[in-house]
Amino acid sequence: MKVFFSFNMKKQAVLCHAMAAYWKAKDPTAQFAGLFVAKDYDLKGWLNSQDDAKYEFLDSYEELVEEAVNGAASVAETQAWEKKLGLGLRDMIVADRQFGREYSVGGRYPQIALTKLIDHEFQQKVTCRLLAYYEKRLTEFKPDIVFLPAVAAAHAVALGHVATHFGIPTIRICPCLLPNRIQLSFGLYPSQEAYASCENTELDASLEEYHDKFSGRKVPVPIWKEAYISRQQNLKKKGKFKLYWRYGRRFVKLALRTLFHTPKSAYEKLPLSEWWCKANFEIAQASAYDFGFESPRNEPFVLFPLHVDPEASTMLFAPAYTDQTAVAEALSKAIPLSHKLYVKDHQSMVGKRPRGFYDSLKKLSNVRLISPWEDTHQLMAASSLVVSITGSCCWEAANMKKSSLLLGNPLYPVGKAIKQCSDLTLLPGVIYDLISNPVEDDSIERIGTLDQWCVKGDFMSLWRETSKEKLNEICAPICVGIENMLAGLTPKGFKRG
Repeated sequence: MKVFFSFNMKKQAVLCHAMAAYWKAKDPTAQFAGLFVAKDYDLKGWLNSQDDAKYEFLDSYEELVEEAVNGAASVAETQAWEKKLGLGLRDMIVADRQFGREYSVGGRYPQIALTKLIDHEFQQKVTCRLLAYYEKRLTEFKPDIVFLPAVAAAHAVALGHVATHFGIPTIRICPCLLPNRIQLSFGLYPSQEAYASCENTELDASLEEYHDKFSGRKVPVPIWKEAYISRQQNLKKKGKFKLYWRYGRRFVKLALRTLFHTPKSAYEKLPLSEWWCKANFEIAQASAYDFGFESPRNEPFVLFPLHVDPEASTMLFAPAYTDQTAVAEALSKAIPLSHKLYVKDHQSMVGKRPRGFYDSLKKLSNVRLISPWEDTHQLMAASSLVVSITGSCCWEAANMKKSSLLLGNPLYPVGKAIKQCSDLTLLPGVIYDLISNPVEDDSIERIGTLDQWCVKGDFMSLWRETSKEKLNEICAPICVGIENMLAGLTPKGFKRG
C-alpha cells in the first residue's frame, strides 16, 4: 500500500503517523509520503525521527506558499488548471480561513504576517503552485489512496481535486453524530448517493439507546458542551475586571513587542490581532455580555441555529451561505407572517462575532436573537420547523420527529425526513409545506445508514491522545475501515452499491 498523507498540523500528523505505523507493521513494503504544515513546530524533524514508519518525502506547505509569493501570477495558467480539472477553483480560496478571510464575515480570526499580501493575484499564484505541486508528486509517487484528516484549507481542497483528476481515492475522517463512532468518507464533499447505496442493517444496543433518547426527547448533553460550560464558569470566577486588567497589561507588552518584532514566518499570528480576538472572547464569555439576547416566548417560531465561523460546515460544504446574516434575512422573508424566526448563536461564538453582526439581525422585525445559553433541544421541541445550513440540529430534529430544512450538503444522510433546498427563491413554499405537514419518521433507517460509514472510536480522543499504545488502538479500526472502503465495502464491512 502507498499512502499520501495531508499531515496538516501536529495533532493531525500524530494520527497520520499512527496509521502509517499500523500499515507498516502489517505490510513491510508499504510506503508513505505527504505534505505538512509546520507553523512554529519542527514537524518534519518529528516525523523523520520516528522508527516505526519512514517516509519517501515530506514537503512543507509554508515553503510552497513562499515560492508562490515570490513567483509570478498568470491568468492563462489559472485558466489552464480550471480547464484541466473542469472546476472554477474558487472553492480552494473560500475553504481557507486565511486566503479566503474576506468570506468569513461572521467571526473574528487572528491575522498572520501573510494577511496583508492576500489579494486576487496572490490567490491565483498560490492556487497554481499547489496544484502543480500535487500533480508532480502524485504522478511520481503513485499512491493507492490520499488521506485527509482535515479539509478546511486551500492545500487540502487542492489535493482532493488533483487526486480526483488522477482517479486516486481520497478518504477523509469526520466527526460523527452517533455515540462512540468515527466517520469515514470518500472525497472532499458529502455524498448522499453513497449513503443511498448502503444495505439496511439493524441497530446495535448503543444505537437503539441513542434512538430511544431522541424519540423520547431525553437528549444527552454532548461531551463538548460539558467541557465548554466548565470553561465558561472558570472565566466567570475570574470576573471581567480581572480580565480587563490582565489584557490591558498584555496589550502594553504586545504593543512594545510589535515595534521591534519581525515575524519568524509568514504564518506567525500577529500579536495584537491575536490579543484583540482573545480579549474580546474571554471578556464576553466571563461577563455573559447581553448583546440583546432574548428568552423564548409562547409563540409559533422557526428555529435557525448559527454555525461556528469560519469552519468547513459553511466554507466548504455550503460556500454560498458563509454570510449567515444574509441567510437569516432570507429566512425572515420566507417564513409565514404568523411566525417569528428564532436565531440562536453557538455558545463558543459569543465574543468572536464582528461588530454589528447581532445588530443587523435585531433590525429584522420578525427575528428574535435567542440567548446562546438556552437549551437547543427544548427549542427544537417547541419549534414549528428547524432550519440549518449544514448543521447537526436538523438531524437531531428529525430524530425528534420535528420538521427540518437544510440549505447545504451535510455530513449525514438526509433520508426522507430532512428536506433540502438550496434555492432561496423557493423557500416560502417549502417552509410553509414543512410547517403544515407532519414529518415522515425514518430515524432508524438514517441512523443505520450513517453507522455503515463509521468505525468504533472516540473522535475527540484522536486529537487529545499522545500515548502511542492508545493511538494504535484507536487507529486500528480506522485503518481497517479504509481497507474495507478500498475493497468496495462500507467502513463497517457491508456491501455498497
